Amino acid sequence: MRIAVPANAAGGLDAKRSDHFVRCDIFTMIECDEPKAITGATTMQNGHHEAGGCMVPVKTLLNAGVETIIVGGIGQGLCAV
Repeated sequence: MRIAVPANAAGGLDAKRSDHFVRCDIFTMIECDEPKAITGATTMQNGHHEAGGCMVPVKTLLNAGVETIIVGGIGQGLCAV
């Protein structure tokens, strides 16, 4: 399973979770095996929010095979999927 966590600065397992999904600097991508043990972690730059709105990070993570997102907040309004 691949899990994405929005983070600021360099990201990684020790990074603090970003409070805002769309405007985070980077995503920490966590790989887990079936019993949910962490097997690896990488980072991926967030796309530019201005270039395509709130769907840029959603599409980026979908294309990266993310199945789960751990997030503290997603905007003030609703984004259509």
